[in-house]
Amino acid sequence: MFEGCTSLREAPELPAKELSSFCYSSMFKGCVSLNKPPKLPAEIMQFGCYQCMFADCTSLQEAPVLPAKKLAIACYFGMFYGCSSLKKAPVLSAKELVEWCYLSMFENCTSLQQVTMMATNIKQGKNLSSWLSGITTFGTLYKNKLARWEDNDLIPNNWTIKLIDAE
Repeated sequence: MFEGCTSLREAPELPAKELSSFCYSSMFKGCVSLNKPPKLPAEIMQFGCYQCMFADCTSLQEAPVLPAKKLAIACYFGMFYGCSSLKKAPVLSAKELVEWCYLSMFENCTSLQQVTMMATNIKQGKNLSSWLSGITTFGTLYKNKLARWEDNDLIPNNWTIKLIDAE
């Protein structure tokens, strides 16, 4: 809908609470001046609904809140890919991940310094492949203390991991 609108600075409201497959896919992709994202209140998602939504929005410094606790396949795939000004990820509150849900979500977010992940179970390669590739060298992952997954190859080497209480 707005893909490649290089002058768009503020996104319109997106009040939908239930999303269909690919509904917001690539909606703001390449909107390099976008610095204010819309609120995203949806809690019911379908396949790929937010896929690449803000990809290459290089002025985006703040991510919208992502309230959904039940994810759909590839729902956040590449959502913030290439958002080089993004410093803090939205809280990833889902406890259970599904296939490709966070795949490449923050890839090439070169300023990203903080991620909060509440998931307790993941399957390496299917959920988090490349999710933090190409990001800043130093940062902090806030990880659910009940998490039963290893950080091997999923978290950059120089990042600090802090365990937090589940919500």
